Amino acid sequence: MVFKTLTSPIAVAPDRTIVALARCRNSREMEFVFPFPETAHPKLGSAIGGGWIAERGYLKGFMDFVFEDRGLIYFADWKSDLLRAYDSASIADYVRSNYELQARIYTVGVIRLLRIRNEAEYRRRFGGLLYVFLRGVGTNVDPSHGIYFHRPDWNEIRLYEAELMKLGDQA
Repeated sequence: MVFKTLTSPIAVAPDRTIVALARCRNSREMEFVFPFPETAHPKLGSAIGGGWIAERGYLKGFMDFVFEDRGLIYFADWKSDLLRAYDSASIADYVRSNYELQARIYTVGVIRLLRIRNEAEYRRRFGGLLYVFLRGVGTNVDPSHGIYFHRPDWNEIRLYEAELMKLGDQA
């Protein structure tokens, strides 16, 4: 399944398909760590001097696959879930129900890892996130089959961070 996924065409946007992820510059199992966002921590877009100081904790995770295509950085998370269907609409519903918080955390993690501080940098450097449902990729002619793709706009990223800060304040 993984070989098929790495060598099949993958739709990373409505108008962009990658011939094969294996051909992209990539990093596997990339770790990210950042302070658990609390109101005491600086927000994205604010001046961040020597880094964050976390007094109560941090978020740590591993992204399955981070890759670059045509100058944009994407991250992909492999999913082996057994679904009834792997079409775009079915997968989008499934991701919203099961992986929404994870997607937000990973997105903020990648943005911080890349040290993206403003909307112009974001547009220039970040391509989006993919949930790759291994059982659905390469089983259909459509390169979006088995793929969930999302590239939030900058305001969504700021909203994700604000929501994570609220969770941190409740902890």
